[in-house]
Amino acid sequence: MVCDLFISRGLSTPSLHGKKTAMTLKEQQEYIISAISNIGPSAAGELLRHFGTVETVMRAGTDELMEVKSIGLKTAQRIKEVVGGKYKG
Repeated sequence: MVCDLFISRGLSTPSLHGKKTAMTLKEQQEYIISAISNIGPSAAGELLRHFGTVETVMRAGTDELMEVKSIGLKTAQRIKEVVGGKYKG
């Protein structure tokens, strides 16, 4: 096993997530929202400023999401699909 090879050579095992750096709460919140396709850091910030919390963004309806300047119908629908869609894994 690869991990055993690293350990036998006195090396630490590699992380699948890369090096993690400490993120502020603000950065983590923006990261969560911007992880949805078609939402960049700017739109994530606008959504969070408008709704106040990640939870409120996720609970918002399509029309409410579209109240945010940079969010159109397709993006609002995508947010709802990601948040409410059944996991197919």
